[in-house]
Amino acid sequence: MGGFFSRNSVVPHQPLSIVAASAAPQNAKSKRNKHHKFNTLVPEPQGPVQLSQSPKPNPIASKIPPTNELLTRADLRVQFLKAVKRGNVAEMADLLQRYQQPSPYSPDSHEDESEESVEELVNIRGMWESTPLISAAQYAHCEAALWLLSHGAKPHASNEKSVTALLLASLEGLTSVVVELLRTINSTVEVSPIDKQIGVVYNSAADVNVRLSPLLASSMNGHSEIARLLLDHGAAVNQQVPTTVGTETSLSTDNSRGSTALILASRYGHADVVALLLLRQADYTLVDGTTDTSPLLSACERGHEECALLLLRAMTSESKPPLSIDTETEKWQVPNHQGFTPLHFAAANGLLHVCNALLSALKDQQNCLEDEVMAAAFVNARAGARRESALLLAVRKRQHEVARLLLEAGADAELADRGGNTATQVLARNKQDALLQLCEAAINKSQRQLSRESPAVEDILISADSESHKEEELRSAESHVVNVNTEVRVGGDER
Repeated sequence: MGGFFSRNSVVPHQPLSIVAASAAPQNAKSKRNKHHKFNTLVPEPQGPVQLSQSPKPNPIASKIPPTNELLTRADLRVQFLKAVKRGNVAEMADLLQRYQQPSPYSPDSHEDESEESVEELVNIRGMWESTPLISAAQYAHCEAALWLLSHGAKPHASNEKSVTALLLASLEGLTSVVVELLRTINSTVEVSPIDKQIGVVYNSAADVNVRLSPLLASSMNGHSEIARLLLDHGAAVNQQVPTTVGTETSLSTDNSRGSTALILASRYGHADVVALLLLRQADYTLVDGTTDTSPLLSACERGHEECALLLLRAMTSESKPPLSIDTETEKWQVPNHQGFTPLHFAAANGLLHVCNALLSALKDQQNCLEDEVMAAAFVNARAGARRESALLLAVRKRQHEVARLLLEAGADAELADRGGNTATQVLARNKQDALLQLCEAAINKSQRQLSRESPAVEDILISADSESHKEEELRSAESHVVNVNTEVRVGGDER
């Protein structure tokens, strides 16, 4: 976005497109480098500082060569690309006008004229095979992009990374540019559908290449109006794209294991986009194939409480659509590949309202003893390499209000992790006496329940003594019967 960081990036104050990412380091080196690379965002040096009292020349105006200066058509093309990247529409218009005039004094004029009879100035290719329109969208110059569209720029051309102007405009939040580009979707013959405009951009904040479609790009950066426009023009709300470069197969194959717009909007905390996608029947059961992460897990893991509550409300609603045939486990309980559930992440991040909503939903579905057992297993589930429960994560992160809520819901304070540590031990080290008393009360309550459900030791001993006494009486009776029978037989023999 010119020489400034993009406001619309995934990480605050960090750009997502590769050229915008290079602006900051180049700007820092502008004082010691006399020559800038081609395709730079930073204005070229203006020469030595003048000590006279005359006013400083306009840095933008100084870039435009004097009208009487003879430039080759190749020079004009270079100057035009630089003007596009600076977003200087006046300079672009001047250069286009000069380009259309014949240059008889230029040594390569005839060659250039024959070459440009096929390709116009507004559609020439620059670095990465990007057109001026792609560069304008990449640098977030909305006015320059609209000017290019009005002067015949090809709206849906792509560069060597399959990036289009629509993808970059959706990424940078250029709503008016997106409107103009979508207006040409139905009238353009050779144009890929919106869902097929998948390209690779560079995320300088994470130092990774990311593969995105226009809908995923707008959802990831929180541009709800652009997401709505794309959906209105036929973008698939449940499209899955493998965002990590190197994990995808051909774009023509089934990308059923990638991220969705709902996953990315939830991961980066854009509640308005999440609400829009849910309203458009986005499938909250789809997971990112690389991590088995659902939208709810993503929101809880990143600590976005509003997004998590929106998803929970949709997933636990009585009127929720039957999006999945799997009824063995509620979808809001499904863990990721490491065993972490939304309750684990919500407890660790102190999302009290999310934990309360999860436990309330858990209580509402308990209709029999089996449901109670499953609920206890969910609350006390251990995950990760350390095999930690949600309660243990909460007390280790000093989320004491969440810990209190979990203890009241029946979480086991004596459940140890792989290292043998329990929540009770952590609370004792942190001198949380109030929670320790709650732990002791929960333990005593559990013991009382066990004592009511199972017979006491004294009762078992008394019962055993009684059975032994009965057996002795039975043996005595049997021996008495044998003796009587023997006497009867002896008496009969004597007679």
